[in-house]
Amino acid sequence: MRSPRVPEPGATPEPLPEPDRAAVLGVLRLAMRVGEVMVANAESAADCRSALERVTRALGVPEVSVVVEMDTVTLSWLPPEGHGEPVTIVREVDGTDPHLHRLVAAEKLVGRIVAGEVDLPRAAAELDSIAVAPDPYPAWVVILAGLASVAGWTLFAGGDLLAVAVAVATTAVVWPLMGLVRRARLPEVFQLAAAAFAVAALPHLAAWAGLTFVLLAAVVGGLYQLLPGRLLVASVADGLAGSPLSALARGLQAVVVAVGVALGVLGALRLMDALGVVPPEAQGPGFPWWASMLAAGVAVVGLAVSRQIPVATIVPVGVLAMVVWAVGRGTTTEAWRQEIAAGLGALVLGFGGQLLARAQHTVPVLYTGTAVLVLVPGTILYGAMFSFASGDPSRGGELTALAVAISVAIAAGTTLGVALGRILSRVPRAVRLLPASARPPAS
Repeated sequence: MRSPRVPEPGATPEPLPEPDRAAVLGVLRLAMRVGEVMVANAESAADCRSALERVTRALGVPEVSVVVEMDTVTLSWLPPEGHGEPVTIVREVDGTDPHLHRLVAAEKLVGRIVAGEVDLPRAAAELDSIAVAPDPYPAWVVILAGLASVAGWTLFAGGDLLAVAVAVATTAVVWPLMGLVRRARLPEVFQLAAAAFAVAALPHLAAWAGLTFVLLAAVVGGLYQLLPGRLLVASVADGLAGSPLSALARGLQAVVVAVGVALGVLGALRLMDALGVVPPEAQGPGFPWWASMLAAGVAVVGLAVSRQIPVATIVPVGVLAMVVWAVGRGTTTEAWRQEIAAGLGALVLGFGGQLLARAQHTVPVLYTGTAVLVLVPGTILYGAMFSFASGDPSRGGELTALAVAISVAIAAGTTLGVALGRILSRVPRAVRLLPASARPPAS
């Protein structure tokens, strides 16, 4: 091979060879498509950024800066000096309808790329398949799962069978109406307000018409599907992982969701008061603790199926939800405030979710993003809105502050649990199982 020519003193040096920009762009496009799948299917910004950085490094382009903020993914390639112009690509992603089985498939593909098992063309072909992969459940199963989730949340909130029927019927009416509202391209806060208004107003009208059931449970059971539990956890996780902008954005989105739900509930309660609707309130049936725990499991499984969770993870996510509920409820005593109990339950949620993800080769958000709702203070939030609507702002403020404190404890506990689970999963299993005297010395 001919040696490079040494320039004469004072002469202009030859320019460095231009890198293969087509290959670089191919890697960036592949990484962007991986990011689209992850963001669209509820992955946290920090985990998405880590995955894209690993993909670009594994495919030979380490000089890529990755920024993931909410629904926007930005990839920037800065070549060495003299090797051409930088390249930046930006993509906004629609993440309103998660399909969690696609997220799992994308995470597995990332692992194979990093391991060198898949080259660029094959990875691109597999991503094409992942992006259009059919859902594991047909539409009718998803609908039934969603209604079963509402029934479970209603029982979980202390409702009777008639309250379950009212909540399920309300949801069956609200879903088609929300489809019409979405097509009107209204801002998300107004969409949520409309949904919460219907969920709160219809049970009140049913009770006013003469039906006697646990009204509070029927309303709360329908509201659970609207609460921003996953956003709260993702916000704190991004903040602790060094993504402050994404953390603030997700936190603000969670606030927007909560405000939309609160506005809808307040509007419904104000309207009922103006119309003179004062429905009778029935007492709950007083289910034993195990029945409430089972209802929590059913509610979470139904929600997970409606989000297209992989079949193999259905039972683990239900069991985790029941364990988390038992921990959160079992530690709620006079000595343990509700926010502390919720934090302990969230710690178990994050730790268990990380270990299950490790064991099943999936991602923690499959478990934490759905099971977290057993800890979300839905009844307290409704009580706060009812107090405001009833002219008792002092009580409403107290309940709102308690709900915020519980929400912060849930997010922090879940994030800490996931972090502890990651630390433990890095320890080789064989070393963990050996007695201390038999373990090999540290190198």
